[in-house]
Amino acid sequence: MDILNKENLHILGIFIFSIGLGLGLGGSVVRLLLSITKNPEKQKPAVKKTFVVIWVGIMIYGVGGAILFGLAYKEMLKLGIFYASLSIAISLITLEKFLLFRRFSNLKNIKD
Repeated sequence: MDILNKENLHILGIFIFSIGLGLGLGGSVVRLLLSITKNPEKQKPAVKKTFVVIWVGIMIYGVGGAILFGLAYKEMLKLGIFYASLSIAISLITLEKFLLFRRFSNLKNIKD
């Protein structure tokens, strides 16, 4: 019995893809809720943590997407799944950059 057969890799890819999607979207929602607060300076520790969670989620999402695309690229292109996942990834990155540079621009050294 081969552990790394195509079916098991597909399940692993879906699992990794879903974890990345959950982390990315969850971090974005938390960051969006933090941006609504009136005093973003008090939210700096939470903002720093969501920064890491969102980017780790985006990277995991990309790895899972690459695994799935490598296994079934014809089906993904035919059904439009590739374009949907690509638009989600672009939306996550755009939202992250927009909130980081627009709303939290007054927080100096957010990565420190």
